[in-house]
Amino acid sequence: MEAARSVATSVAEKSPTASRFAKRATSMIEYMTLRDGYRCEQEFTHELTDTRDAKEAALAFREKRKAVYE
Repeated sequence: MEAARSVATSVAEKSPTASRFAKRATSMIEYMTLRDGYRCEQEFTHELTDTRDAKEAALAFREKRKAVYE
């Protein structure tokens, strides 16, 4: 039970936007070819780089602090 709490805490600290994208990508790429799955992942990565969460993560990294996501 403690391991589950640890994982849940770790996931909760991450960007909600990135978590949604990861969940969506995981369900979408299951039946894709490797090449199509890679392209899908690259599209998601490109979309994510333009989000507020990505900007906050980069700023928090530069300022050596934990990111605060919306």
